Amino acid sequence: SVSSFDHIMGDAMGIARDANESNQEAQEAATDGLPTPQAKWLRRAEISLDVSLLSGRSCRLSMACNATVMDVLRKSREALNVDVSRLYWLQQPLQRSHKLCDVGLEDGAQLTAVAADVQII
Repeated sequence: SVSSFDHIMGDAMGIARDANESNQEAQEAATDGLPTPQAKWLRRAEISLDVSLLSGRSCRLSMACNATVMDVLRKSREALNVDVSRLYWLQQPLQRSHKLCDVGLEDGAQLTAVAADVQII
């Protein structure tokens, strides 16, 4: 037969397990099953990015979190009125096909824009 202590401990362990499972289910539902750091970032509909040319000219862009680096290039070309060929973040080139959420850019990130080479004829 099971002692009173064992019975009480079994009940306590069951309650703790149920509470943990409930908490985990709630967290997964809130983040659509994504890992917490990525989900926290993805819940933001848009982020603000500061794009600066080496000349010092800059612009602030509001971008969707699921936008690509190419989308940022296009928008920065329009805002700066310069043919931007490449973007860098933390001194690393950003691949045009990557999504902002995959790169890990956060709200307020500082990007460096490099203008395309111009041929003078």
